[in-house]
Amino acid sequence: MISILICGKGGQGIETAGKLLLTLCTTSGRFVFGYSEVENSIHGGINTYQIIVSNEKINGLSSKIDIVLALDPDALKSNLKLLKKDCLIIQDADTPDRYESTMNDYQICNLEITRIAKKYSSNNILKNTVGVGALAYLLNISKQDQDTCIHDLLKNKTGEIINQNIQASHEGYDACAGLLDCTEYNLPNNQLKDLKLYSGTEVACKAAIEAECKFIAAYPMTPSSGIFHGMAKADDKEAIISIHAEDEIAAINMAIGASYTGTRAMTTTSGGGYALMTEAVGLAGMAEIPLVIIEVQRPGPATGLPTKTAQGDLRQVINAGQGHFPHVVLAPGTVEQVYEQVFNAFNYADILQCPVTILLDRYIAEQTLGTLPLNKHVKTIDRGEIFKYRKHEEFLRYLDAEDEKPIRSLPGQEYGMYIANSYEHEPHGFPTEEPEMIEQMNNRRLKKMDLMKRIIPETKFIGIENADNTIICWGSTLGVVQEALKSFSFKETINILHFININPLPPNIAELILNIKHPIAIENNAAGELCGWLAENTNLHIIDRILDVTGKPFHIEDLGSKINKFIE
Repeated sequence: MISILICGKGGQGIETAGKLLLTLCTTSGRFVFGYSEVENSIHGGINTYQIIVSNEKINGLSSKIDIVLALDPDALKSNLKLLKKDCLIIQDADTPDRYESTMNDYQICNLEITRIAKKYSSNNILKNTVGVGALAYLLNISKQDQDTCIHDLLKNKTGEIINQNIQASHEGYDACAGLLDCTEYNLPNNQLKDLKLYSGTEVACKAAIEAECKFIAAYPMTPSSGIFHGMAKADDKEAIISIHAEDEIAAINMAIGASYTGTRAMTTTSGGGYALMTEAVGLAGMAEIPLVIIEVQRPGPATGLPTKTAQGDLRQVINAGQGHFPHVVLAPGTVEQVYEQVFNAFNYADILQCPVTILLDRYIAEQTLGTLPLNKHVKTIDRGEIFKYRKHEEFLRYLDAEDEKPIRSLPGQEYGMYIANSYEHEPHGFPTEEPEMIEQMNNRRLKKMDLMKRIIPETKFIGIENADNTIICWGSTLGVVQEALKSFSFKETINILHFININPLPPNIAELILNIKHPIAIENNAAGELCGWLAENTNLHIIDRILDVTGKPFHIEDLGSKINKFIE
C-alpha cells in the first residue's frame, strides 16, 4: 500500500490532479481510494487530495503518508504531521520559500515544476499536471496510459489544452526520472483492466436512475449538490425532470407533488436544509405519499463547516416532524452499499407509502473508490400496492387493513378518488376529530414499521460471532473500521456490528445485543447519537466511545491506536 498526498492552495487544480492520478492507477490495474479536503473559500485556502494505491481493495485514509506532491509550501507545512519518517516530498524547486528539513527525516526532491509548466502555458496552471507526471514515473505508469487518461479527463477541452497537458505530464515524468529511482514505489500490476472508479455521489445517481426515479427537486447545498447535479445531467437521456427550487421547502413539496401522481421522486439536501424540510416530511407521512430524501451530512449547527464531514444529523432525521409517523432511515457504509440502499429506498417508499431518508455524509459522498464494476441491479422494482377497481367495491384509501400492504390509487384512476392532505382523516381522507378514528389512523400508520421489519434482512456481525469486543458503528465509518482492524494486531478478538437500518433497527437486534460482551462505539459526532438511539430502543448502554467532531474522517492508523487503548 502506498499513500500519496497532493497539496496546494485553492485554484491550483488539486482536485483535478487527484482525479487524474486515481484514473491513472485504476487504468494500470491498481485498487485506489481517494478523498479531498478543501477549505471553505473560492480561491486560496489549503486543499489536499489523498490517494491510497494498493494491490488489494482499500477503503480508508492513512495518517502515514509515503509521498507528498506539494504545489505550495504553506500547504506542505500544514500537513507535516501526516508524513511518515522517510516520506518523499516532491516540491517546486522554483519556489523561494520551499520547505527545508532540518532533521533529515524526509527525502526531498526539488523538481522544477513552475519552469516546466510555463513552457506549455503562460501561467502556472499546468503545475498540477507536471506533478502528476512525476508521480506517474514513481508508480511505474506508462506515458501511453497518461495520454489516454488525460484525453479522457479533459475530453471537453480543446485539442490544444489536451496536448499542453500531455507534454507537461511527460516532462514532469522525465524530470523525476532524472532525479529519483522509482523501484521503491513500484507495485506489481494486478492486470485488472476492468477496474472502475466510483464516488458515493455517482453511485447514488446510478441507483436512483436504475430505480426509475423520474423527478428530482432540490436547492443546492454542500455537500449534497453533486447528487442533484448528477441527476440533472442525466435528465435528457433518462427522461428525468430536475428542478432547481427556490429553497428546500419548495423542493420537498415539489417532490411530494410529483410522487402523488405516481412518479418516483426524490430530493437532496444537507442538515440545515433538512431542518427546513421537516414539516413536509410529516406531510408525506400523514398523507402516506412515497418520498426519498438523501441527506448528506456536514458539521453543524447552523452553517457549521460546509466543506467537512460529520455524522451529527441522525437524531434530527429520526425525529423529523412533530407527532409520530412511519419514517424509514438508512445509513449505508460503503460506496457499494450506497448503490444498493438508494435502489432499495425507492422500493421501501412505494411499498410502505412513507418517507425514506438515506443518511450519507461528505466523506462517503465524495470519496472515490477503485473497484470491480458495479453490475446493474438485478432486483425488481416494487411499486407497492396500486388500486385495481372491482365492481361494487368502494375504494377506501386509508382503510386499516390488518397485516396488508397499504393500497393507493393514482390521479385519474376511475373510482380511485380520495383526499390527500395534512389533516388527520378517516378512510376516504376527509378530516376527522373523532377519537376512535384518530387512534385507528395512528395505529394504521405506525404498523408500517412492523411491515418494514419483515422486509429488511437481519443484520450480522462482521467477523467472528462471539468476540471479546464489538465495534458498534453506522454509516460511513465502516470502511475505515475494517481497515483499522486489518492493520493492527490486538490482544483480544474483535468483530463489527454495523448499522445500515437505523429506523427501524434490524429485526434481530435483541439477539445481536445478547452476543455483545464489550461494545466500543465509533461515530463522527459529539454525542454518540447511535449510542443514544440504541439505549432508547434496547438495553445496550455503550460506555466506551471514540467520537470525532473535527470535520475530518477517521484515519486507519489513528483509529487502530484508539481502539487498542480500550482493549489494553
